[in-house]
Order: sequence, then structure tokens, then C-alpha cells
Amino acid sequence: MAQQSGTRASGDTRRDLLRAAGEMLEGEGLDAVTLRGLGAAAGVSRTAPYRHFSDKQELLASVAAEGMRALRETMTRAAEEAAHKRPGARVEAVLNAYAEAALARPAHYRLIFGAGLSGREHPQLIAEGSAAFELLAECVREAHAGRSREPYSAVRTTALLWATVHGVVDLTLSGHASAEKGLADPRAVVRLAVAQAWPPDAG
Repeated sequence: MAQQSGTRASGDTRRDLLRAAGEMLEGEGLDAVTLRGLGAAAGVSRTAPYRHFSDKQELLASVAAEGMRALRETMTRAAEEAAHKRPGARVEAVLNAYAEAALARPAHYRLIFGAGLSGREHPQLIAEGSAAFELLAECVREAHAGRSREPYSAVRTTALLWATVHGVVDLTLSGHASAEKGLADPRAVVRLAVAQAWPPDAG
């Protein structure tokens, strides 16, 4: 395996390590992701991870940033596929993509938004999160365009919708999204939130 890693470009090795770490995270849990075990999981030498990540914290931050990038790209595809729909429906499609992608990779979601990475700054993770939020904000501004609303309403609406979808994902993953509370279907919650932002009589 060590000989194989020597023939790979550095960028390829890093991508393989992040892919393997992501698979370990989802399959075995956070505690299973270690620099010591990562090399074998990625099919490279045991020392390779130490050449790309200074410690486990940096590795996890990189995995989280990669997970946020994948989440943002899923949202972007949803926005592009819904480009022909009315603006409110496009916002709904982006929010649904967020919820479905997050629920499909719960360990990544918990890592991204958990407290474990808050003690240090991680610019790449922050940048990916900001880009995802801005994508939603752009769709919201488009939906607000041409309506007589206060200038800052798009910002408020984006924040409310972001918090709503994040909340329903969190409640679902923690087992508290019951039908009795009206939270069993994330799509239904998203649909209601969007309808509140753009009532039918508002166009």
C-alpha cells in the first residue's frame, strides 16, 4: 500500500483520505475516525494521513467542510432544476434538498453543526456554510423581487427558513419529530414555512 501512495498526486491522496474518513464517519461513528486507522481504510500508507492533517481536529474539520460542500452542491442542483418554477417553489426545492441530503448523511450533519469544531476557526467550513446560506438567500431575494416589502425582509425570511429546515432535520435525527407534533414529514414542514413566507394571495 505504501508503494501505491507514493505514485499518487498529493491532491488525489487527500481526496482519498477524505472519502475514506467520510465513510468511516457514517459507517462506524465519530470515534472510529482516527489518523492511525485512516491510511489503511484509504488504501495508502499509515503515515500518509499525517502528511495532510496535523491532528484529528484538522481532519474532522476537513471532513465537515467536504460534507458542507456536498450539501451546498445538492442545493445548487435543486435550484437549477427548479429554475423554471415560480420563485417560492424554487425556494421550497432548495430547502427540501437541504433536508434530504442532511438526513441521508446524519453523521456528517452532526459533525458540521455540532459543538466539537467550535473551539477553533476553520475557514473552509465557514466559507462553505456561508455559500450555502447565500444560495438560499439568492433564491429568497428572487422570490421577493417586485413585491412591496421592506428592504430587509429577504434577510429575515432567509434566516427564518434556514432555522426552520435546520430545526426539522435536528428534531428528526433526535427522534422528536413525531406526527402528533406535525413534524413527521420534513417536506410538509418546509411547504408550510414557504407558504407562510409567500401566501397564495401574495403571488
